[in-house]
Amino acid sequence: MLEADKPSDMKANIGKKAGTSGSLLVDQSMVGKFARATGDHQWSHMDVARARTEKPGRKTITRGYL
Repeated sequence: MLEADKPSDMKANIGKKAGTSGSLLVDQSMVGKFARATGDHQWSHMDVARARTEKPGRKTITRGYL
């Protein structure tokens, strides 16, 4: 993990990796919870059956913010 106490310290980190986190499975349950929290219930995120017939990937998509 890179650290900097003040903005000028950032120059020493140019070109270095800031760090990574583990992977996270985003499943339909998580997408649904996010929809309820944000009030965005657009069908392409929520309707699995409709997405299966109308979406190019045959599945729902998640939101960019999630």
